[in-house]
Amino acid sequence: FSTGIDSNKYNYNNFKDKDYTSTLKILRDNFYEYLMGNNELKNKFLFGENNTFDYTKELDKELCLKIFDNTINGIEMDYKYMRAYEIVRKYISDMIGIYGKDLIEEDLDFIKYDLNSKCDLPLEERRKKYLERINLSDKQKKLLDNIEILKTKLKSINSSKAHKLLDRLNNLQEISELEDIYMDYEILFREDIISRLYVPEKDFTLVEDYKELRPQLIHMFIRNTDKFKTDIENKIINEIIDNSQDKNRNRELTEEERKEFNKRMLLANKMLNQAIVNYSYDSREFVYSDKDGYNWYHADTNNQLSGSIYSEEYFLNSYNSFMIGIGFNSEYLTPEAIVLSSSKYLTTNKGLNNLEYDTTREFELNSSTYSELIKNDGKSEIVLFRNGMDFDTKASYVFATIDSSNPKKSEDTITRAKEYADSANLKLVIYDLYKIRKSYELEKEVTQKSTFKKS
Repeated sequence: FSTGIDSNKYNYNNFKDKDYTSTLKILRDNFYEYLMGNNELKNKFLFGENNTFDYTKELDKELCLKIFDNTINGIEMDYKYMRAYEIVRKYISDMIGIYGKDLIEEDLDFIKYDLNSKCDLPLEERRKKYLERINLSDKQKKLLDNIEILKTKLKSINSSKAHKLLDRLNNLQEISELEDIYMDYEILFREDIISRLYVPEKDFTLVEDYKELRPQLIHMFIRNTDKFKTDIENKIINEIIDNSQDKNRNRELTEEERKEFNKRMLLANKMLNQAIVNYSYDSREFVYSDKDGYNWYHADTNNQLSGSIYSEEYFLNSYNSFMIGIGFNSEYLTPEAIVLSSSKYLTTNKGLNNLEYDTTREFELNSSTYSELIKNDGKSEIVLFRNGMDFDTKASYVFATIDSSNPKKSEDTITRAKEYADSANLKLVIYDLYKIRKSYELEKEVTQKSTFKKS
């Protein structure tokens, strides 16, 4: 939406002179809820120490309203709140510029609904549509808005279960039945993804022929956990000393304290092992940066793990040699473990409660089918719970990509991958990308020669 108001130059005190007091009170009362409905904005209010953000915190309602009041009254606050000030200014200018004083005071419920709906119709037509559904819950309205998207997703699965759900959808009688169809779909598309994933038959598999490639759900090891290890060792040592009589942190550990340290490090090393996924070391202690490298934040990702779907053709066209990771399949992965499935990459390091995406497209983006995922081959994102009430997520195999034209580096990569597999008692799959491409080129050459002879 465009309001025509420059939020950086507007004098917010002028609203009081124009009898905007009651309007601003309504906007103030709704501001916390407004932030809670938009993670991209909410995250800018989760202030941490030393100019970082802390996504492990709950949103501080009192601080949010204080920033709102200070913006209105022209009171300056600390520099770290500047982006929060801008959000307040834009919120006020957008709400008044788009909806106007009268509508804000008469029908805020419509405005809340409209903010969470993706509709390009003129304002009056959007309100008319809202009034026609006024007796429905917000959830039911969203389900109705996404019916065509659901039909497209069901068609892309192309199974008998999907066809039956589509028939039920086309012959819908009651809104309550629509809720059941969506729930059945959420289970169905997860089962469909899992059913397509590669399951190695042997403890060790070397893939050299492109015909042996299969779809995979894999998590690549891109973090060097060794860099966390020193910090964890120091933290444990300090905790042991702090709980002792001699609290001098510069001293050596006693023999008994060293035994406790070794015991705790044994558990820490297990949790740092990237091949063991049902538990993880407490991520809230670490600081991450966003994709631009400008913002730093703490986050709680202790019970989540992200991976991507890779089609059977990915490693044929990939040049990502010497990568190591883990693969998931029907041996240990359950539909309940899949939190979300997105054909777009999400910044999941911020934590599941802080994901930044267009919430009006939540169903479209976060419930993607297999066919939607492979359209963005290797760049989609599936987020898994590490554990739940009835399951512990476990990888099925360790994989590595090598290039046998570089024997030394390939051998080193296989050795590292084998160490991971042995440490977690997992199967090992090695993809020789060099030979995979050669096998494809050789068959292509043979086919071309055969075609030439026939012609």
